[in-house]
Amino acid sequence: KGEDWQGALRLVSEMREVSLSPTTITYNTAMNAMGVARQWRHALGFLASLMQATGQPDIVTHNTLLTGLEKGHQWTWALHHLQSMETSFDDPAPDAISYNVAIAACARGHSWELALVFLTCLPGRSLRPDTFSFNAAVDACGRAHEWERVLALVEAMHLHRLFPDAVTASSAVAACTAGL
Repeated sequence: KGEDWQGALRLVSEMREVSLSPTTITYNTAMNAMGVARQWRHALGFLASLMQATGQPDIVTHNTLLTGLEKGHQWTWALHHLQSMETSFDDPAPDAISYNVAIAACARGHSWELALVFLTCLPGRSLRPDTFSFNAAVDACGRAHEWERVLALVEAMHLHRLFPDAVTASSAVAACTAGL
């Protein structure tokens, strides 16, 4: 899998050489391969290439980059990119997926307080938290041994008419066990 991202780069380059114009979807797919391989630096550079070639990246582009940064353990870069999306007039506004990735990035960065800020800001942005949102926040609090907050999050899921799943239960049990 580690070389798939290089193949994606080659494909985009070869498309240009034969006068084919890669689309935003092509760039997004290549960026996803980079993210899976934790090649976040290449993904950041590729975003600049996409902007030169096609103009404006779409929300999928931004979420793909955010996911690559999160998987590459670059949570501060992910939060910086989210902030730039929030303040840019040119970029699409972050969606629920953007914030879910930010919450997951906070979990990796051991920043449970910030994860909770992102979770609670969703309704104010007319976005609805989903099970993934809560699972990422539960993970963030669980990693910090904040078991009481984990239990409060599980309770809050019910208020949002969401049901805990196996991931929620596993994370909650682990957090409660660690808190003993």
